[in-house]
Amino acid sequence: MRSRKFPRWWRPSAQSDSNVPIERQVRVEKGHAPSLAWDAHEVRRLRAEDVRSGKFLKSLLFVFFLATCAAAQTESKLDYTITLVDAEHHRVHVTMTYDPESGGNEVQLPAWNALYQVRDFAKNVIAVKVSSQSGEQLPIRAIDKTSWEFRPRPGWITLDYDIILDEAGPFGAQFNSHHAFFNLAEVLMYPTNGRDFPITLRFEQTPANWKLATALPSLSVPATQAGGPSGQVLHAANYDRLVDSPCELGNFAESDFEQAGAKYRVVIDAAPGDYDASKLVEALKKITASETAWMDDQPFETYVFIYHFPKGPAGGGMEHAYSTAIDHSADDLKDLKNFDSVTAHEFFHLWNVKRIRSQSLEPIDYTRENYTRSLWFSEGVTTTVADLVLLKAGLLSPADYLRRLSASIATLESRPAHLTQSAEESSLDTWLDKYPTYHSPERSISYYNKGDLLGVLLDLKIRKDSHDHYSLRDLFQSMNRDYAKQGKFFPDSDGLRIEAERLTATDLRSFFEQYVAGTQELPYTELFATVGLTLDQETKVVADPGFTAARSFNPPLVIESVYGEQARVVGLQQGNEVVAIDGKPPAPSLDQQFAGAKPGTKIRITVMNRGVRREVELTLGERSTTAYALHESPQATPEQLARRKAWLNSEDQVAASAR
Repeated sequence: MRSRKFPRWWRPSAQSDSNVPIERQVRVEKGHAPSLAWDAHEVRRLRAEDVRSGKFLKSLLFVFFLATCAAAQTESKLDYTITLVDAEHHRVHVTMTYDPESGGNEVQLPAWNALYQVRDFAKNVIAVKVSSQSGEQLPIRAIDKTSWEFRPRPGWITLDYDIILDEAGPFGAQFNSHHAFFNLAEVLMYPTNGRDFPITLRFEQTPANWKLATALPSLSVPATQAGGPSGQVLHAANYDRLVDSPCELGNFAESDFEQAGAKYRVVIDAAPGDYDASKLVEALKKITASETAWMDDQPFETYVFIYHFPKGPAGGGMEHAYSTAIDHSADDLKDLKNFDSVTAHEFFHLWNVKRIRSQSLEPIDYTRENYTRSLWFSEGVTTTVADLVLLKAGLLSPADYLRRLSASIATLESRPAHLTQSAEESSLDTWLDKYPTYHSPERSISYYNKGDLLGVLLDLKIRKDSHDHYSLRDLFQSMNRDYAKQGKFFPDSDGLRIEAERLTATDLRSFFEQYVAGTQELPYTELFATVGLTLDQETKVVADPGFTAARSFNPPLVIESVYGEQARVVGLQQGNEVVAIDGKPPAPSLDQQFAGAKPGTKIRITVMNRGVRREVELTLGERSTTAYALHESPQATPEQLARRKAWLNSEDQVAASAR
């Protein structure tokens, strides 16, 4: 079996895959070194005027780079090249080269990635071809909508295809004249027997002023002439590691910082006047310091934040092993609360999901749905921790935290489905999120929403049952120690329960059976009382547009149901995309959009339906709703107040040394 050896200088400088020893990621033959004979030959061809004009050094560096890259190819077993062909039509050309003797004669493009939605990226593929090492065209045929097989010949083969990439946002892949952003599982096929192959990826014909941001070790190939296209080369230990490392190419800004021995790259693709980098970095420093301290862990040397701040509707974030990609509307950057929340959530995924990972999520199957019952924990409880960290960092006040928590309770209780769909069932059903009807209040709840509340209540339950010795923070540190750092996956909800029971020394089966696997009303009164809080309800009259709408990860808001007579008369329909309200991008939810509006107010709504844009006017009606608010109990005891202080500070009342 042929292999391609990387020279010693290629050793990743940022960080290695935490689950793969570094010696397995980069294998170097003893005594192997690249030959520079070709370099010397090329150098002798340089003209004297190149030396005088300063081109000599650039040419020499380029020649050395090509020589070392040529040597690097002898380690890789799977080589990709992405050529940026046609920005106007969002078209790139992909070549993939490997030996079918080891990788097999079938190739696959993932059917899903980033979102828990089957999106069939093969719909964007054009003209798949394959050729032998001698250049002979080989027969190839489709097996199904996302896979192909060919008749191999001895030696390496090259597979070629074009693919159209124009889905903006952290869950997509896009190439245009402004930039390129790639979630690589949406772009690159893989040999079905070759997911473990070490990989080289090259980007070619990139504009000369474009840079590359990725968590993978990489090098830039300089342009051969001034103003000409350049390129980039990067290496990954395997396909899974490669596609867990999004790539941003463009003329982006960068505001890096170092903290506690780690480097943080802060990559920003936005108009310079739309953000204040110093304020963003100030918030980031507080978040990263608080979360690494909260976990007492820093499993990286370099971490990359990739931000897009487009004008208009935008939102969402996607976590990766050593990076995150986040979209945030430039119109929403005057107040950084949403920026802080999304960033804190995505950064904590560094542990929860990426390292503290449920067994049902492994191994990844790119061809079909990966079902799991644990997203309430992986996503919802990540929000719980993000809010606690923002409190700890001073970016969220206790009063605002309690208001945010009260609003989350109102969201869950307002959906009749909270009595019929459990947190675990919501996790399983996430694959239905792309259908607007699934978001009906009668049909579903959000595992983000209920998982967040379960995380809060589990924290209070652990504190109560352990007599203030332990908390949710201790649970995460235990999971990190017992699973993540051991290279193990936890057995879903049962694994969480067992780990929590080790802290509390009590039986938590009823909690998990009733509230995680079941649909009983959550024990707000019982557990909030342990920190001297009461949950009060009141009926309020609020403005009502006559329809419901929600976002499924990505903007825009999509109308789920139309129940108001006026909304029906003006022609609003299920599936319409809400592009603007009163000429401005809508808030993340209708509740936020109309929080301060009064019934009787006239509004203009711009909607898009099958590419047709139109504007309608309607008058807000009214409806009664139940509001929830957490208040301090007049009967709160000193013990309860002390526990509340410890809870809001993510501290244990009983010090570890006294346990």
